[in-house]
Amino acid sequence: MPATIHALRFFFFAAAAVAVRTKAFMSFDEYLREHNHRITKGTEEYARREEILYRNLQEIDEHNERGLSYKKGITPFTHLTAEEFADVGGLNPTVARHFIDKRPYHLGQFNYSGDALPKAIDWREQGAVTSVKKQGSCGACWAFAAVGAIEGAFKIHTGRLEESCLGGVAEHAYDYVAATGLTSAEEYPYPPAWSRKRCAPGMLTDVLKPHQLKGYKSVSVNDVEALREALTLGPVSVALEADRVIFHNYKSGIVPADGCGKELNHAALVVGYGREDEEE
Repeated sequence: MPATIHALRFFFFAAAAVAVRTKAFMSFDEYLREHNHRITKGTEEYARREEILYRNLQEIDEHNERGLSYKKGITPFTHLTAEEFADVGGLNPTVARHFIDKRPYHLGQFNYSGDALPKAIDWREQGAVTSVKKQGSCGACWAFAAVGAIEGAFKIHTGRLEESCLGGVAEHAYDYVAATGLTSAEEYPYPPAWSRKRCAPGMLTDVLKPHQLKGYKSVSVNDVEALREALTLGPVSVALEADRVIFHNYKSGIVPADGCGKELNHAALVVGYGREDEEE
């Protein structure tokens, strides 16, 4: 995430919703049931995960008591160590660099025009954002981020909102949709525990690929105003370094720039920007 973006509050849609209950938390078994984790009681793995969970809960409470600009809470990843959490994601920047000159549908850079911009935007309030999806163990964040942006554009232009696992980049998804089309979630749903390395063949017939696009643009790097202006058109897919400890049990608020890294490994969807506690 570019360091210059720290002055703005951008609204991200992540892979999983967060339930905030730490001090009121009752048991490890309750956590497992709530997040659909299956670990056999009485095993070494159970004891290890329980210890990690309570250690993370203590860290969450200590963090929240400090009154910083962002809050932490219980997530489906709270039973993982920070090192294990670092493996969750799926953005593969090396793929992007390798194919940088092979994107026939890339229409160039999106640069700030200099026009006055709204003080705040939230596409969730306009009904242009679908529900948060769980990518499971599949490194498909890049596909979710790209499809999320396409869903938003489709809603804005039509008024209707319709709802590989080795890592990739959002640009590949845009190129793919431009060339072959995009089927619907009803015709080809994403399983909760998806981990296949290849998608099922024969899904993109003329009947099942109702959505296509002409092309896409990249927002200029480190250009906050360009990102804000792009958001006036619809949700924007972005890349960030999400394996930082600061994101492990992140819930809400503004993450300071010094908490963000430059080794991009996760894709997300920005659905707006605005102010929080007088901070833009």
